[in-house]
Amino acid sequence: ILQETIEICENFSLNPYQAHSMGSLLFACENGREAARILEENGVRAAVIGKLCRGRDKQIRNEDEVQALNRPEPDALTGILEQCLE
Repeated sequence: ILQETIEICENFSLNPYQAHSMGSLLFACENGREAARILEENGVRAAVIGKLCRGRDKQIRNEDEVQALNRPEPDALTGILEQCLE
């Protein structure tokens, strides 16, 4: 996440991980670290940001904070930008 994104989200008390990430791709694979290394070697920014676990629980973990993963909602930044343009 770019520093600018973090600062904007902090200003509006938003979670940057719940903002739209246009131009990004999220995928699952058996060896995420190796996939990220290969992508980086080919000029594509990549990072391992999570893992799949057994069970049906869908969670987001950020250090000690654990939240349920819900269906996507409209991006909070979109609403803020629309208010600024009015």
